[in-house]
Amino acid sequence: MKRIYLDLTIAGSALISLAVIFIYLGILPQTVILPSGSLLTTCLYLTVISAYLLAKFITDIKYGKNPLYIMALLLTLSAGITLAYHLNTDKKALLLPHSQAVWVFSKIAGNPKDLLLGVGPTQFISAFSKFKEASINKTPLWNITFSTSSSFFLNLLTEGGIFSGLLYLWLFFITLKYLRRNLPILFSLAVIFILQMIFPSNMALLYLMFLLMAFSVSPDSRNNWRLPRFYTFSLTMISFVFFLGIGYLSIRNFLAESFYKSSYDSLSEKNGNEVYNMQRSAVILNPHSDKYHLALSQTSLALADSFARIENPSNEEKQKVTKLAQQSIEEAQRAVSANKQNSLVWDNLSKIYGALQKFAIGSDNWAIEAARQKIMLDPANPNSYLSLGTLYFSQEKFAEAENNFREAINLKEDLLSAHFNLALSLKSQGRSQEAKKEFETTLNQLPAASPDLPRLHQELESL
Repeated sequence: MKRIYLDLTIAGSALISLAVIFIYLGILPQTVILPSGSLLTTCLYLTVISAYLLAKFITDIKYGKNPLYIMALLLTLSAGITLAYHLNTDKKALLLPHSQAVWVFSKIAGNPKDLLLGVGPTQFISAFSKFKEASINKTPLWNITFSTSSSFFLNLLTEGGIFSGLLYLWLFFITLKYLRRNLPILFSLAVIFILQMIFPSNMALLYLMFLLMAFSVSPDSRNNWRLPRFYTFSLTMISFVFFLGIGYLSIRNFLAESFYKSSYDSLSEKNGNEVYNMQRSAVILNPHSDKYHLALSQTSLALADSFARIENPSNEEKQKVTKLAQQSIEEAQRAVSANKQNSLVWDNLSKIYGALQKFAIGSDNWAIEAARQKIMLDPANPNSYLSLGTLYFSQEKFAEAENNFREAINLKEDLLSAHFNLALSLKSQGRSQEAKKEFETTLNQLPAASPDLPRLHQELESL
């Protein structure tokens, strides 16, 4: 049975490889979703399959004479090399530097509970936002929020704790111990282990890992337990119901993710209703995901704004504006309820409140409170302080705005928007010389073709 699953996996890998080749030949569109995940994880997946096939050909002469396996090897190697080339040239993956990943883990390790049990599944994004080093603001990655660590193993340590990491290592090495005579499987698992120490992983790679690990269990090592028929039936039914439930939820999650992905593909067509309907479907299928609520809140806001811009709107269009504005707030609140530790949902809630002040009394103060919460969860992000400063400035609280703009500059000296807004807040306080200095700092670093140059010259002339 294990051999059948492995052969089916190899056949599936050959089809994935064919899809990759067709994509780069232009036969298939670039928007095709590969079942193996992103370009990086697909490349890693095909690398492991290629490693197994190569090792099998070297150790088993029969494989070298089978045209189907030869074709599978050629396809996986060709697709893997193609992906590796593009990942090193025009399709480079955005990965968190290992130094930052180690730093984040070292910070959560200061808490005994987090060290032992981790911060929780899918919560790396919260740990990264809270503990990342301010030095990342000097790199091109400064404005990127990473949802996974730099490698599968570091992600496992951060989210699952040291216990999960030790269990992973024990499981791997105990498996390798029983696979000494099966060199192709042993070699493939060693490749997976090395890749998971260096790169992020996904469900496709984990499936492949556990499938290969299953070869460490021989028929002779199985225990022949004899249980009463009632217990056998009960365990069978419990297992059936359990896996049926897991399958049902997995299908719903997969469909939700497909709708979510398709909604962003539809953005290029500027079909707001289609984007809205797809994101609405994603929320219905998986109401526990904060990113679906966040996306729907932003789409609802954009649609409300588009209807509000219509000249001489009908009563129906006016009702749509009110309904969409209210839904935008509600979805932003649901995103926060789904994951209170995610700084992105607080930032989104703050911006939604700020944009819809005329639809909700007191939303200006709620926007500030949400922005403060975002700073607590993402203290090294200069944009956190820039957003709060902008809210204070809109309420003519210029001193508070100045403090936040200065903090943003302390975190990232070349953040021109912070310098410009600081100059505006200083000008509003009557401190013209200080404002002029900040305007000149912005002017000296602004690109010559920037559309903001006329506004900047106008502000300087007004001093």
